[in-house]
Amino acid sequence: MVHSLSQMLNYDHPLGQDWRGLAATLDLTAAAVYEFERRQNPTREVLKIWDEEGKTVEDLRVALEEMERIDCAEKVQEYIDKGT
Repeated sequence: MVHSLSQMLNYDHPLGQDWRGLAATLDLTAAAVYEFERRQNPTREVLKIWDEEGKTVEDLRVALEEMERIDCAEKVQEYIDKGT
């Protein structure tokens, strides 16, 4: 799932519906966002923090829906449905 989400979110989106939007839901600092921008896979970095903060996969699905990234939310739902 992380790989799929990274492929969809690692690209700049003009409305912030990319990994930065997900980072915003975690209230990450500008310095953290800047650091992640320099990494090869910023989505993976954001998802690591997501996990460290104890947020669930369902929380992720909801956040993606709120970002209007239904494509990503559907990928997460597929993951939930598989029970993995």
